[in-house]
Amino acid sequence: MKPICTLLILILSLQHATAQPKKPTTPVTKTTKPATKTITKTKTKTKTITKTVKPAVKQEPQVLIIKIQSAEFKNMVGSFDIRQRIEDKIDDQLEATKNGEWISGDSGPGEANILYKVQNVDQATKLILKVLDEEKFIKSVIIGIRTSAPQGRWNYKVIYPTNYKGSI
Repeated sequence: MKPICTLLILILSLQHATAQPKKPTTPVTKTTKPATKTITKTKTKTKTITKTVKPAVKQEPQVLIIKIQSAEFKNMVGSFDIRQRIEDKIDDQLEATKNGEWISGDSGPGEANILYKVQNVDQATKLILKVLDEEKFIKSVIIGIRTSAPQGRWNYKVIYPTNYKGSI
């Protein structure tokens, strides 16, 4: 039994002595620049892969105003119901897409105003126009984006319809 153990130890010793040493690998390096992040991966005896990744740009929330002018808003009770229905539909879809939320609304003779805080103005505008089209108010709507609030007054830039010449 002893010669077999001695032979086994001798074989293991020879394998260890003749084993190739591991080649060092270059670690992954990360370099951050102000507007981009470069990730370089290098492996021994292989090609180098460099990929530039732009960081996601987080937009500040913007306030959109929707002004609906329609003869259907002549009756105050009816105008409240219509405005509420439209507000809820838009708010549900904005929240489902994590793009915004309702912040205010009011109705008066012949018109309704609805305000939303949104993350992406373009996506929110498309969604809002789709709902207003479904509700048959697309031809009587003006959408604006809040541009400033000096001394408690709000200014809005009209973004829909694009050929609108007045102010909100």
